[in-house]
Amino acid sequence: MLRKLLKNIGFVLAIHFLCLVSLSACRLLLLFSNMPTSGVDGVLAWHALLIGVKFDNLIASYVSALPLLCITLYTMLFTHRSQYAYGIGKLMRGIGGYYGVIYSIGLPVEVANTRYFQFFDNHLNISVTEWFAFAKDTAGMLIGDKGNWPYLLIAIAFVGIYLWALVRIVCLFERHIDKSTPVLSCKDYAAAICVSILMYGVCFCGIRGSFQRYPLGVSFAYFCDDAFYNRLGINPIFNIIKSAEYTSEDLPVLLQIDEQEALAAVQQELDMQVTDSFHPLVRHIAAKEGFGKRNVVVILMESMSTAHLEETYQGKHITPYLAALRDRSLYFSNFYSAGVHTNNGITATLYGYGPNFAKTTMTVPSHQYMGLPFALKQNGYSTFVFVTGNPQYDNMNSFFYDNSIEHIFSLYDYPSDKVVNNFGVPDDYMFSYGLDYLQQRADTTGQPFFALFLTVSNHTPFVIPDKYRPMGANEEQQIIAYADDALRQFMQQAQQTEWGRNTLFVLVGDHGNPVSTPYDYNLQYNTVPCFFVTEDLRDTIISSPAQQQDIAPTLLSILGLPYTDNTMGIDLLKKNREYAYFVNNDHLGCCDGEWLYSYSINTQKEYLYHLPTEQERSVMEYTRLEKMRKYAVQHQLVNIKAVANQWTSPNE
Repeated sequence: MLRKLLKNIGFVLAIHFLCLVSLSACRLLLLFSNMPTSGVDGVLAWHALLIGVKFDNLIASYVSALPLLCITLYTMLFTHRSQYAYGIGKLMRGIGGYYGVIYSIGLPVEVANTRYFQFFDNHLNISVTEWFAFAKDTAGMLIGDKGNWPYLLIAIAFVGIYLWALVRIVCLFERHIDKSTPVLSCKDYAAAICVSILMYGVCFCGIRGSFQRYPLGVSFAYFCDDAFYNRLGINPIFNIIKSAEYTSEDLPVLLQIDEQEALAAVQQELDMQVTDSFHPLVRHIAAKEGFGKRNVVVILMESMSTAHLEETYQGKHITPYLAALRDRSLYFSNFYSAGVHTNNGITATLYGYGPNFAKTTMTVPSHQYMGLPFALKQNGYSTFVFVTGNPQYDNMNSFFYDNSIEHIFSLYDYPSDKVVNNFGVPDDYMFSYGLDYLQQRADTTGQPFFALFLTVSNHTPFVIPDKYRPMGANEEQQIIAYADDALRQFMQQAQQTEWGRNTLFVLVGDHGNPVSTPYDYNLQYNTVPCFFVTEDLRDTIISSPAQQQDIAPTLLSILGLPYTDNTMGIDLLKKNREYAYFVNNDHLGCCDGEWLYSYSINTQKEYLYHLPTEQERSVMEYTRLEKMRKYAVQHQLVNIKAVANQWTSPNE
């Protein structure tokens, strides 16, 4: 019986080894598809790949635990019976099918992670499950992006090769089933039990991932000062599982601080004199001298990093309009998005609150906010939103209507022949439609209005008009050139109208674009440009830290309107921030333009980077690190508590 047991355990181990080889192939794909610009460091890459085997073995051990249990129990219970040979064959085929189904799902996830890493400079996490609610739109986005096609083919090839090898292993072991009837003894059973217990122990060690005091965690992959190689070893499925732990109501360890002290610090920054226990962030702002009831147009620019304004092709800016606009506007050169998703940008820009790490900010049922649309409606404004595609995506439709928006113009309003991809119409058509509507409205009513435009063309899948293809070295630059020109056309046409000359325009990135970085935090994903444009506004560049939450208080201050401020933003014309704080799914960041503080809720590691020198200085500058950590943690905690406790809702 022991010989049969060892052979059957060998069957599971053979498939387990095949799974490890397949997962390692996915990691090599990740390495070479996201290769650092400086090339591959062989020593660091090898170390990371070896660490990766531990993470892959953890996932594979979870999968192999059930087959190992089934095959050992069957061997010990039925090996002396005549039907053993027939039954073990069926069991092997069943185990093969089990592995086939699981890895036919898992390997495409591993390959998809490679493409995801290119966009987010990090692995898949639990936040991607939010896209399942918009399966049709998400599928259209993925299939419509030609850059995803090679990875789709690679995933199919990986699964095909894996299934072929799996079938070969099953057939090989099935052909060599031992059909003899053994003479059993207590010694045989004792040996079989010992071997089984040993194998269960080995499997448990694989699941635990480490012989150290604590089981394998994401932080185990961190072994050097290069963020890419630190992340290379992490298995994306493991990362999804671990990140799911932080979707509960439990706060990350770093945020488990005194709530009252944090609230008092935020209230002090907001210059609050009187507080309300039910709405502890409310400030009543009196009317003052300003531009009065000018129309307000906010343009949330998709994936527009500040770095794009410096980017050139053949000696020319790929964003000539935005680059020049810096000198013809109130421009914030040290500006940050609250998160790395459009829904984060919407809630921070309009309503003054950032995300709770990877959680979506536009929930169902909707959180209630005051913010900019509410304040403007209180002052007699009409409120509109223009989007290029499906208003149901990201729960925008219900969220906006629940939060002071009167009408949303979307794919339902545009001619079907103008739709170019899964995200609907291109930016220039949405702008043209919006111009026509706002002009008609201006001709029929004197009521001021607020309008939000959400651009999307700078999001894959790209649809690039032919005239813009000579304007960049690649599709990324070409679509940015198109997006910039669409903005130029809209702004110039609007400013020639009577209503446009009486409008305050705000142009801000919803989030940036990730680039290769030596930091544990990809800062470019939160670094965005912000422009305030209107007649008679002094052209100024402000370099102190600022963030999307500050837009509503600053805008309303420029107009001079009375309103109730219930945001976490400050009036940037009245006061300077010491730091900006923001998140990137599972990371908390804090920056003043020179120093960057980073904390990962998965690894519980923190860093302090000196941006001009790209050096990590958490030891030499520990006092500074503590100060930046305290600022970021207190503000993030109050942000989370304000939304959870409904401090954000109207108090009237």
